[in-house]
Amino acid sequence: MEDMNKVIVDGLTDLKAKVATSATKDELTKAVADATADMAKSEDLLAIQKTVNELNEKAGQFDASRKKAKGTLDQISDAIGDKLKGNVMESVNVPFTKTAGTMTAADDLTGSTVLTYRPGVEANPNRRIHFRDLAQIIPSGTGTYSWYIERAKEGAIAFQSSHGVKKSLINARFEQKSVTAEFLAGLAPVAKQMMQDLPFLRGFMPQFMVSEYLKQEDTEFYADLIAVASGDDEIPGAITSNVEKIMGWVTNLRAADYEPNGVVMNPVDVFSIFINKGATSGDYTLPPGVVVANNGGISIYGLPVYQTTFIPVGKALVGDWNRVGIVQVDGLAVLTDDRGDNFDNNTVTFKAEARVALAVLRTDAFIYGDLLVSA
Repeated sequence: MEDMNKVIVDGLTDLKAKVATSATKDELTKAVADATADMAKSEDLLAIQKTVNELNEKAGQFDASRKKAKGTLDQISDAIGDKLKGNVMESVNVPFTKTAGTMTAADDLTGSTVLTYRPGVEANPNRRIHFRDLAQIIPSGTGTYSWYIERAKEGAIAFQSSHGVKKSLINARFEQKSVTAEFLAGLAPVAKQMMQDLPFLRGFMPQFMVSEYLKQEDTEFYADLIAVASGDDEIPGAITSNVEKIMGWVTNLRAADYEPNGVVMNPVDVFSIFINKGATSGDYTLPPGVVVANNGGISIYGLPVYQTTFIPVGKALVGDWNRVGIVQVDGLAVLTDDRGDNFDNNTVTFKAEARVALAVLRTDAFIYGDLLVSA
């Protein structure tokens, strides 16, 4: 084998020298033929080729009706000739193959198999109820929004004490409240290469940005509301269940002449109401004041219960939701931009933003607190 390698190396060296002195394509072609003939004179190489051909014939791999398989020297000559096209000498790769057998991707495929994929993305689930599903939206032409709260009056309406006597005086008192709207926003730069390689991103990213914006808005405005909720949460008498506590809060708001219209609870706490059992019988029983809707939702004391995850387990928020609003200067928008740093970095930036603020028009119209028993 070492002698055969030497013959091939010497032949290729001689061929390279002839190519260096050849000027025309005909001269290059003749140089290939001469070098191939010189290498074919090696008795060792011819003997090895003969043995290979005999073994192939015994294995039944030659078909008499087809042309005889090319020998090693013929393969070398063809490869060299192909590389000489255009009068350029390039490196030569001589083909060698494995023994034929069952084809498998691991043995017979360079690269990976073709993927079949579902269009789009199986995104994380959206929150069932957002804060802006409960509060009213208040358009504003400027960044500062004001409203006026009635405070304790002075004087009172009264019967005229006698004929000709001045009637009773009464004064209404007010307090101005204001909030300043700011941009609640987020940026998501995406490399252009990723956008090109994953085409579904153009449809997914706007949905993703909207979902993330709404979740953050829930977090911000929920925190703002519970920080100022000042309705009376004291309930007279002994309370033994979460339902009783919520009914007590509803009663307190109604006693203050508000019209509470919604209870906000975590789904886990609503579940604890459904699995309520009688102390003696052990049978499932709903407490008085609870009504189950056909869609599985419930109402307590006539108020719908909104199940959402922006409120933690073990908490409840009851109120008149007409008394809170999201002040909105610029509504929620999702935009894309490929200018500025995006041009320099080859990125596309997705932006979600809205200029908003929370106006709690009456803080005493809401009661927030701990449930008696958390699930």
